[in-house]
Amino acid sequence: MPQVAAAIEALDPEHVAGALRNGGRVGINVDGHDHELGADDLTLAMRPLAGYQLEREGSHAVALELELDGELIREMLAREIVHAVQNARKAAGLRVEDRIELGLGGDAELLAAARVHEETVRGETLAVALDYEAADGEAAVIEGRPLTVALRRHEHASLEEAANAPAPMAAPGEQAERLERERLVREALDELRPRCRELLTRLFLTPTPPGEAGSRTSYADIARDLGMPIGSIGPTRLRCLQELARILAGRLEP
Repeated sequence: MPQVAAAIEALDPEHVAGALRNGGRVGINVDGHDHELGADDLTLAMRPLAGYQLEREGSHAVALELELDGELIREMLAREIVHAVQNARKAAGLRVEDRIELGLGGDAELLAAARVHEETVRGETLAVALDYEAADGEAAVIEGRPLTVALRRHEHASLEEAANAPAPMAAPGEQAERLERERLVREALDELRPRCRELLTRLFLTPTPPGEAGSRTSYADIARDLGMPIGSIGPTRLRCLQELARILAGRLEP
């Protein structure tokens, strides 16, 4: 009946929900007559506010705000910048433990995000220096915005040197030394926990097919493949690198 529906719609939803949750009843008046309604007479449904998504389980519900604010957007862009730098490191053939001098250029909003989160960007990419005037370098696109990544290995900043290692073993030529360092890193990787080993391999050692820069594995791909929240990749990467550094330092002790 339209009169009953109108009377129910006029009720205070919070009051009705509280009464029914506690096993009570609510009253309505239709054409001058009072009626009581209970849980069997009414159906309660949660409807999220505009811009929210509602997730409910049993008597508990969580409303998720879907709109990203400026701070979250800058954090997201900074993480994608980190990923672009990691791709550039792989393309340059750098070792996992190599520190770099980093230059960024391109879209103003991307650079602003990098400035706000500079400590994170430098920490996760092992950059000892960072400037924002790079004109030439590896090109990337983040959310439709152009980014230029220029980097070079920072001399005297390898993990071996950081661990006060002895001079490299005598070997004929730089190539032999490089192969020895790579062997040590790969042996250390084998000692890592499986999750760390797989994550570092995906980030640093997975080769990119020639001419397919756009196909590089993204943080989203890694999160999906490894079953990790995308926001946990950066912190996990840092912990795994620290663990790798400890293993290498132990191997390099005289």
